[in-house]
Amino acid sequence: GKLDHVVAGGLSHGESPRENVIKECAEEASVPAALAAQARPASIVSYSQMDETGWGVKRDLIFCYDLELPSDFVPTAADGEVESFDLWDMPRVLESIAGDNSD
Repeated sequence: GKLDHVVAGGLSHGESPRENVIKECAEEASVPAALAAQARPASIVSYSQMDETGWGVKRDLIFCYDLELPSDFVPTAADGEVESFDLWDMPRVLESIAGDNSD
């Protein structure tokens, strides 16, 4: 199995995406900096959406990184932003995507 979307966070002015991923790994999942530094850029996702007012468009970029974690690594919520981490097998992921998500 793989852990997916373990951390995320906004990029501060003057901060590189690499610096940000290392910082967010430590803050949100207690990933040691030496391990987080092994994260590799994987892709950039760009999208646009209506802003909160409904009158403008908000453009955004998501810098995606891959990080292979040791099989015995268990992420631990560190900053209060994350409630918990769960490792799902692929059938459960597919069920979640295809199922009724009205809640």
